Amino acid sequence: MRYPTMLAVACLCLLESAANAQGINGRPLPFEPGYFPGFEQPRVVATTAHMEVTTDDRALVSSYPVDAQLVRVVMVKNISTTRIRVPFTPGITITPFQPNGFICHPQPGVLYLDPGQSHPVRLAYEIPTDNTAPAWSRGDRVSVPMTLALQEQSVTSGQDVGAPVIITLPNIVSVDRDPHASAFEPDPPANAVITGTVRHADTMEVYANVSLMVNSEGVGQRVPTDASGRYTAYVFAYRRSGGTPDWREFGLRLDSPSHALDPQSIVMPRAGETTTLDVLVPEPRTAINYAVTSSLYIDLTAYAWDGSADGSVMATVPFHTDLPWNIKSPRAFVNVFTSTGTLLWRFPIQDETPAIDVSDDGQFVATCRLPANEPTPGMIIGGSAILLNRAGQLLLEVPVARVPLAVWGPESRDSRFTEVRLSHDNRYLAIGDNTGWLFLLDRATGRELWRVFTRGQVRRIDFDTNDARMFVGSGDGYLRAFDLRGNQLWQSWVDSWLTAIDISAHYLVTSSKAARQGMHLVNKVTGAQVWSYPVETIAHHVKIAPDESYVWYGTSIGGGYWLLNNALFTMDGLPRRQLASANLGSAAAGAISADSQLVAWSRGCTVNVSDREGRPVFRSAQLGTTADADCGMLNHMLWMSPDGTRIVAAVGPRNTASTGATVYFLGTGGTTSAPDCFFNWAERNYPTWFLPAGRPSVTQSPYYYRYYPGTNAYLATSSADSHVYYLGPQSGQSLLDAGPLSTWLTTAGCQ
Repeated sequence: MRYPTMLAVACLCLLESAANAQGINGRPLPFEPGYFPGFEQPRVVATTAHMEVTTDDRALVSSYPVDAQLVRVVMVKNISTTRIRVPFTPGITITPFQPNGFICHPQPGVLYLDPGQSHPVRLAYEIPTDNTAPAWSRGDRVSVPMTLALQEQSVTSGQDVGAPVIITLPNIVSVDRDPHASAFEPDPPANAVITGTVRHADTMEVYANVSLMVNSEGVGQRVPTDASGRYTAYVFAYRRSGGTPDWREFGLRLDSPSHALDPQSIVMPRAGETTTLDVLVPEPRTAINYAVTSSLYIDLTAYAWDGSADGSVMATVPFHTDLPWNIKSPRAFVNVFTSTGTLLWRFPIQDETPAIDVSDDGQFVATCRLPANEPTPGMIIGGSAILLNRAGQLLLEVPVARVPLAVWGPESRDSRFTEVRLSHDNRYLAIGDNTGWLFLLDRATGRELWRVFTRGQVRRIDFDTNDARMFVGSGDGYLRAFDLRGNQLWQSWVDSWLTAIDISAHYLVTSSKAARQGMHLVNKVTGAQVWSYPVETIAHHVKIAPDESYVWYGTSIGGGYWLLNNALFTMDGLPRRQLASANLGSAAAGAISADSQLVAWSRGCTVNVSDREGRPVFRSAQLGTTADADCGMLNHMLWMSPDGTRIVAAVGPRNTASTGATVYFLGTGGTTSAPDCFFNWAERNYPTWFLPAGRPSVTQSPYYYRYYPGTNAYLATSSADSHVYYLGPQSGQSLLDAGPLSTWLTTAGCQ
């Protein structure tokens, strides 16, 4: 059912008035009691001349491996009359220790505190659940303490002041399942009940004597309904680690092949309680037929991307490839192309960057590149900021500079830029760096207009739709709004620096780079928090429906282990539908049509489309030759045309083998040429001959061909005789006539 736009907006006007002491979904708003995990019963544990340190230092219990995260918070307050600067260092006692499992915020690891100001330090450690898991057994209760060392420093001299304050945070890990067994091992004994009736969503007729699937985090059970359609499921409920008011989610759907991709209804039972939920089975929607019309090989990941307002100009940049610098540097480009698959140009950037922006009119592309005189680093984030015109010519380069930390310390730091953004009218270029500086430049001249220190790395900048303000996500955990004169209008807590943000007529929705963190809905004019909802990991994309009737959240991290990794939320902040069960739940990218009726999302090597109720209407065949389970989670490009008839999506291998990414262009009613259909068939059936798959087709009379650099092979058709030709290792690098094209088209099913 479509929500009338005026009605939707009228309902939204009531959202903030409905939020009293807590968010409208009943969950605490930031800094309210119960918001921060691991901070349920805080007390002052240390005091110095300038700092007061508060934490919940009890031994908190987590259920492992169903809940593999240890999350704690330490609040640091400046009780002096001067500014203080406090670097911090986390620690944990666990064997084996996985450095990448520790996520600590703010980033960089330093607090900048005004007199009277408090700021949380958030510690999160994810315990592995694979073959690197600790040597624990079911039934163990293991002590895993964390530590936090806080060192006050002078803001005038930069020298340490006094001895470090070291806080110990005890944790008890209750091993409730074998951590070395499959994630699909049965749960511990049930401690909660979910019951209700299964009904048709439209007619309300009951589904008698059928099976219901009850899923959570890779664990599922089949539950029968009786003659009246009633079911009763006995489940293991647990409270998430850190003493939050949030409980494990379960998804319920009808268990039948025809409903395998149906959205799941979400419920959050509590231990010792019975929760009632009527499961409404949606009527299947008429399928929409999208076909691949072309493809474009881009080599490295499409980690970040942007496009012009009409989608006619698109650009991608690679990031998080995990490739050695000497391998990725000569292959690192900003790729600029049309929404129909024509490569316009490529520009070398020498390394990875998360920063890319295309102007609304497609006339400019802004990104970052590693300067040629930079040393070859272990890992560089960004570099100098550059502005290119529509033809790929360099117009402006803002070099890496050393910038002072204002009054926070005497030292300066290299200011490598990690974000760039053009205003909608092309008058301004905003740049953010990895130390916390925000710069606004005149786009035409490159003249710096002002700079502001945001106290944490800047990884997301967005101009409001009318350029009245700009929104800046900082590593200190705040989203800030500035006017274009550099005045801060408001700040709103969003946990850490942002990985995803979307802007609608009235609101912002955000998700950040933290372990267990919140998705936040914020009033974009006032900065007031409407609600937050805790999700297990970062979102790669969040979207507000254009008619402001629902929110979409998607992440590919977790690969289906966590339930809410691809879900629709009501505008009052409750998860309504988990999209596409049957192990297809995660999503690396998403898009919504202009009328809010279609939600597109990519998972692994497939593109999927659901309606606004979550009912599937399309799932592509596997794109490329990489097995779906090995497809990358770092190709975040997905675009849908406003009318929902065209989709552009990038797929490719995982980040440990981050070459071979390809952008695919799909359209409704589109057709693939007979030779391209045959080339696609050959790539699927002879994957070791034609690498990488999805290469663009090129015409050089009389040949129409694809070149595969991975195997140094050519596959071609000839307009001179309508035959197929091959040149490569299988033919001893001699041109081989493989026979009539018509024969191969029949074999490939392309006629």
